[in-house]
Amino acid sequence: MSRLRLGLLLTLIGSLALGVIFGIIFHRLFLSNVPQQWLSSFQANTAPFSFIGTGLVLGVLIWGWAVLVASLAPRFRRRPDKP
Repeated sequence: MSRLRLGLLLTLIGSLALGVIFGIIFHRLFLSNVPQQWLSSFQANTAPFSFIGTGLVLGVLIWGWAVLVASLAPRFRRRPDKP
């Protein structure tokens, strides 16, 4: 496996893990702010999947942003002065 593919794969795994962590945090925040009697059984059962799924989408967006920044960064480096 080339270094480029390994770097992209590690970035994707890290971004998805970060997205899942954000999904879990937002789910716990949701549960702490919404009273239990206001939730139907359907909402209570599907909320974790919804928040973690949204976190995965966030992880993919973070990965896309990281790849975009990494691919554009060499264009903004200072070139050495010509003698």
